[in-house]
Amino acid sequence: MKTRADADEAHARALIDAGELEHAAALLDTWARDDRGRFVPMLREVLDQLEILVMGVRFRYVPAARVSVGDDVGEDDERPARVVDVPAFWMAATPLLVGPKGINGGHFSRFSQFLIGGCAVVAVPWEKAAALSRSFTAEFNGLRLLGRLPFEREWERAARGTLVGAEYPWGDEPPDGSRADFGRFGDWVPRPPTERAPNEYGLFALAGTVWEWCEDCYTDRGVSVDDDPGAIDATAPTNGDRVLRGGSFVDDDIALRVAFRLGAPPHLYGPNIGVRPVLVKAAS
Repeated sequence: MKTRADADEAHARALIDAGELEHAAALLDTWARDDRGRFVPMLREVLDQLEILVMGVRFRYVPAARVSVGDDVGEDDERPARVVDVPAFWMAATPLLVGPKGINGGHFSRFSQFLIGGCAVVAVPWEKAAALSRSFTAEFNGLRLLGRLPFEREWERAARGTLVGAEYPWGDEPPDGSRADFGRFGDWVPRPPTERAPNEYGLFALAGTVWEWCEDCYTDRGVSVDDDPGAIDATAPTNGDRVLRGGSFVDDDIALRVAFRLGAPPHLYGPNIGVRPVLVKAAS
């Protein structure tokens, strides 16, 4: 007898055959929360088709979804948990990496001698991270996509994936060296983020490796949900602390939690701070 899951799968395949990939991704993302074994492999196939390559950087599609961000039982500045609609966006599969062309000059050059190809670019203050992110643009299915830093609710949405309420990007299992680059307190450089498996969206190292800047100004009242995550706010103030997410290779495991937040002055830079841009649809 045909089940509801059978009907859902047939619906998704019909959308895929019709080229309605974004619609299919959103439905599969929702269904995968209850039946991962059946729908996550299909979701990955669709997301592979939605991948965009821009200036040598792979951007992975994150479907639109209604999700909870923050944590009612976490640190004080993670509270309260809020439910928010997050429109679709694309996120770089890794933090920006050192490569043949590299990102040189400024603060980065102070640490570049320690880095090898495939390592995350580090020592990027917020202003430079924002400028780097805005340098990415793309065209997709007739739409113009603009680069920026992620809002932290977008970052948290991407890190948690379909694992509703999970403590870490991979689930609730405690961190170890096979899952994240962390706890190397005496070292100077992160390891290549692709040394470990990506999450279900094809995103690497959303826990550990390097802290990643977000667009938001930091407050101690939890994740901001007031502004439009699909808009680029060119008037956002650059004074005051900005949000960092994800923890790094020199942090304890507590910083690897999906909901963990850190505020830092925008001029801060160091060997464990990097940048991961997103692409969003330009306002029509």
